[in-house]
Amino acid sequence: MSGQKSERFIEKFPPELPVLPGLNIPEKDETKVGLKVIPEHKRKKKSKNKNQYKVEYPDTLDVKEEVIDIPPENRIHPETGEELVEIGRDVTEKLGYRTSSYYIHRTVTVKYAVKNNSLAGVVQCSVPDCIVTGSKFTPEFMAHIVTEKICIPYANIQNTGKACSS
Repeated sequence: MSGQKSERFIEKFPPELPVLPGLNIPEKDETKVGLKVIPEHKRKKKSKNKNQYKVEYPDTLDVKEEVIDIPPENRIHPETGEELVEIGRDVTEKLGYRTSSYYIHRTVTVKYAVKNNSLAGVVQCSVPDCIVTGSKFTPEFMAHIVTEKICIPYANIQNTGKACSS
């Protein structure tokens, strides 16, 4: 059905033949002119942080704050040589553990940029690495959990020959 013969154009089409055989177009009723109202619908919003979770911390926990900042003598953009201005701060909170107490470890990293040059980008110190990327817990807290849940019960089984009830 494809090729030169099937794609030719007929200039004088007889008016008595329908445009497409079997297609009957009804005549339009000029009296019915109006708008069709379509009700609103709610779209599902895609979650931006698909694999993220939030940990709620009680207000009674102590807070240990660590501010990671660029030294004042290094607050010059490496490529342009212009002075950097503080534009904001990133705050990360993790649950930590000290001997017999829990605390919130808050890490604040300061962000800098060139004042009148948005193309220069943002300069910021890197956050220290964690054992598990994106974790909401400090390494001390994770070590405490492993010790409490695995090591101590296993040591009790080895010494007594039977499992603990705790």
